[in-house]
Amino acid sequence: MDKFDIRIIDDPSVFKVHTLPAHSDTILYGSEAEMEEHRCDLVRKAGSSILEKCLNGMWKFHYAKNPGSALEGFEKPDYDVSCWSEIRVPSNIQMEGYDQPAYVNSQYPWDGRENLALGEAPKRFNPTAQYVTFFTIP
Repeated sequence: MDKFDIRIIDDPSVFKVHTLPAHSDTILYGSEAEMEEHRCDLVRKAGSSILEKCLNGMWKFHYAKNPGSALEGFEKPDYDVSCWSEIRVPSNIQMEGYDQPAYVNSQYPWDGRENLALGEAPKRFNPTAQYVTFFTIP
């Protein structure tokens, strides 16, 4: 799939698209000395290996009220995101001031907003977030 096809959000047979295969969270170190230096860390710190690049921080961010309002082509390297907002990553868009938290145990956030057929995704209200960051591989 070269271009995102919004119709897949209503297809329950589509579980994932453009994902990496499962992998190990094994920590790689540049040397035995580096490994020994971090051996006793109870909580592994991001960036504790020279072979790791931490991507936490401020990312460019675009919020759309539904997938139909999302910007097309934003994943292309030459797409201009300079006027986009910024959001902290990792985080949660609701805790960063977008949309509102939805704490429910019986009612879905789209209930009462539109009538949906079984397996159909909301079209009018279904918050969609787009993120972009830039980094250089050392």
